[in-house]
Order: sequence, then structure tokens, then C-alpha cells
Amino acid sequence: MNKGLERASGEVIGFFNSDEFFAEANVLEKVAAVFQDESVEACYADLVYVAPDNSRVARHWKSKPFKQIDFAKGWSQAHPTFLYSPICT
Repeated sequence: MNKGLERASGEVIGFFNSDEFFAEANVLEKVAAVFQDESVEACYADLVYVAPDNSRVARHWKSKPFKQIDFAKGWSQAHPTFLYSPICT
């Protein structure tokens, strides 16, 4: 992931593994709309884990509003849902 991050050149960057997929076809349109606000540096969302055969939901990771103190205590957003803009940093 670090090597990929070093080589990335997009306006918005995220990590998406080979066995992951978006639950809705318009997710990237929604993400693009979020980043139209120039004050937004990053976004993340809920994550649904499905069974290996995609037959059922195995777990639902519920996101929450970001608080610096939670991050300092070890909380982290689910990386497949996290996207950020290196242009802002």
C-alpha cells in the first residue's frame, strides 16, 4: 500500500483490493460530488462484509463522524471506504 501511495498521481486516492466491490453503481459519482467542496480533504463510509460466495452479509462496519481523539486512541476508518485528496495536504 505504501508503494502504491508513493506512485499514485490522482486527485483523489483510495485503496481497493482485488476482492472488494462497490455496493452501488454510482458510488464514484457520489465521491466526486463530495470532493467538489474544496474544504473536504477525505471521506469514508460504512462497509459491508459479505460471505465468500456473496450470498449474505457477514458483518456491517458502521462508520461514525471523525473525531481526532478517537483516532489517537486507535480507532480507524475502514480502509476500503477511505478516500482522500493529496491536493489538500
